[in-house]
Amino acid sequence: MAALSRLLRAAEQTCTLVAPESAVGTAQGLRSHLADGRVVCWSASVPRGLRLAVDAEISDQPVPPALAYRFDLVDPHRFWAAWTAVEVSCKLRDVPILTWLKRRGLTPDPAIRTRTLRIADITVTCGAADLGHAVVNDRMQDRVQGAWQTPEGPYDRERRRSMTFARRV
Repeated sequence: MAALSRLLRAAEQTCTLVAPESAVGTAQGLRSHLADGRVVCWSASVPRGLRLAVDAEISDQPVPPALAYRFDLVDPHRFWAAWTAVEVSCKLRDVPILTWLKRRGLTPDPAIRTRTLRIADITVTCGAADLGHAVVNDRMQDRVQGAWQTPEGPYDRERRRSMTFARRV
């Protein structure tokens, strides 16, 4: 747990904003691509047994009206901080954002430690979790309870990949 705390405290020093996107090849680490072509890179070293994720959004961009209405959050700074934390949870749990929003709204996973930063005009959330065995149990439990539903039934990444591949052929 101490390694996790140190990792998140150091996030400010290990996150960099790269512009333009063509310069990304020189940056190492996890990446989040922004709408304006810039990229945020988190170059943290990954401690054994942890999974990391990063998400970033432009802080001053307007909140999409449908999301502002749905979550009653019109302040862009508050909304994008919540949104990036949820995106990090989705990335670490391997759950589509629309499924997450339907089930949990803008509430991030409490098992995932996050730190939200402001770098220039960007809201960045870095997250880390020791999900190891818990991921399997949590996902299996959710599937049994039907928590991660798609129109075709419980969400199954491998099945979706094979369907996508079959369409491309």
